[in-house]
Amino acid sequence: MQKPFTSYSLKVSILTILFALLGMGYFSFINQQTPFQAFYFIIVLFYSISLLIFYLLERLTNSNPKRFIQYYTLFSGLKLLFYSICLIIMFFAWRADAVKIAFTYGICYAAYTGLEIYSVLKNLK
Repeated sequence: MQKPFTSYSLKVSILTILFALLGMGYFSFINQQTPFQAFYFIIVLFYSISLLIFYLLERLTNSNPKRFIQYYTLFSGLKLLFYSICLIIMFFAWRADAVKIAFTYGICYAAYTGLEIYSVLKNLK
């Protein structure tokens, strides 16, 4: 049996590789251009923040399981605030690609948050 963090990091790594390959395939074959500058930054941002949040959440809740809801709510709020700030900064830095950034950001947010919720609920059972 794998530890929850090991299992989660493997799933997040596979999701990240899948997004990178799908994005490269889309831009190379369908769109016939290079990926926009923020594409890889967005993927790495979501990958690293997802691993960090899950690690901290698992570490803190193992020491005090009764406070899980408080920690999860705190981390979810901070993560959403951080993602929003990063999104605004990217909009200002790459104005020409704002629509692409918003679309990619939305897909990544939904996928990574969905995987996080699924993994957290699986670990609670």
